[in-house]
Amino acid sequence: VSQCCRSRGFFFIGKEVLDEKAGLVAAFIFSFSGTTIVRTMYAYSDSDGAILLFFALTVLFTFRAWNTKSYKYAGLAGLSLGLAGFASPSSYVFLPILLIGSAFLYFINKFAKELGKKEIPLGEGHPAIKKNILKTFSSVIKEDSRSYLLLLLIIAIGLVFVVVVESPKHANIAETALNLLQLKAGERGVAVGSRNVFLTVQEL
Repeated sequence: VSQCCRSRGFFFIGKEVLDEKAGLVAAFIFSFSGTTIVRTMYAYSDSDGAILLFFALTVLFTFRAWNTKSYKYAGLAGLSLGLAGFASPSSYVFLPILLIGSAFLYFINKFAKELGKKEIPLGEGHPAIKKNILKTFSSVIKEDSRSYLLLLLIIAIGLVFVVVVESPKHANIAETALNLLQLKAGERGVAVGSRNVFLTVQEL
């Protein structure tokens, strides 16, 4: 049941981004991931299923909030982010980083396209270039200002939820991400040439 829910989540993400075919491809690829198959075969019941489900729901509701400018979907995305933090107080931090990074790339792409449409009269030099850049920057920000505010609202709701159910320390995205990366680096270092001693929940 959990696997079906996660697959449907990835289907709706693909559908929201492109179309129904993209959703089917996303769900198909996710269903055949190695980790998913192993856990299904051996009936493992750990937190990975819940983590992936809340990750998928966060991304899905964020896309819908961005496209529809809806506070309802922003609230659902923030709640899903908070639940992802509850399921995994460490790895959830990559969701805000991913969302902010995606919004930044979206802005850069749109800004570059809009700036490319501008025609700068010859002979006007640097003042005209600077004026066009600032004008384009302002118009792009203004056009999607509500979407950026909704994204900040999503992250704020998620972090407040993490503070309540976990701790303020876990809501520190930079510190938590750094600690997680250090832990993963330590795991890889131990695993080189010997068995990884960081036991999983199943092994315990």
